[in-house]
Amino acid sequence: MIKAVIGLGNPGQKYSNTRHNVGFAVVDELAQRLEGNWNGEKKSGAQITKVMVGEKKILLVKPQTYMNNSGEAVLCILSLNKLKPEEIIVVADDINLELGILRFRDGGGDGGHKGLRSVAENIGTRFHRLRVGVGKNVKQSAEDFVLMPIGESEVDVFRQLVDKAGQNLIEYIVGELGCKTVDLNIK
Repeated sequence: MIKAVIGLGNPGQKYSNTRHNVGFAVVDELAQRLEGNWNGEKKSGAQITKVMVGEKKILLVKPQTYMNNSGEAVLCILSLNKLKPEEIIVVADDINLELGILRFRDGGGDGGHKGLRSVAENIGTRFHRLRVGVGKNVKQSAEDFVLMPIGESEVDVFRQLVDKAGQNLIEYIVGELGCKTVDLNIK
């Protein structure tokens, strides 16, 4: 049973509108839909809110460490809340998926994503993942691409993507959506 959704991103306004922060955007969408109020928690190094998804109490989390150290905050959240890795979903951007693809996975590797690698190094690989396809730009390094602000021409696509990811997470948590790839066809 899922008890927490953890969105990966980088803290600070500088990163708020980047592909790398799509994990934060998705949990922000859930918090808004489910009337959650974010609170900073010094012990865990994260922003946290508790919401109800159907009859289930769910913890929403935005680690306030930088992406590459996300696992430290995730480990702390699990410890403080007595959660097991298999009771969480980690939401992260994925440049290996086309823009508009959502992929749920139980366990697995990091796919080259340093935030997911940090989480796996700290808690193991038995956590659920929602990978959010943000596309790839072969003319730039992956690091530069994911940290660039989302261009005006893609803002609507990202809004739809975040909205659909939020809806799919709710369906996944209440058991209406199995673990699968979802193509949004929003291009």
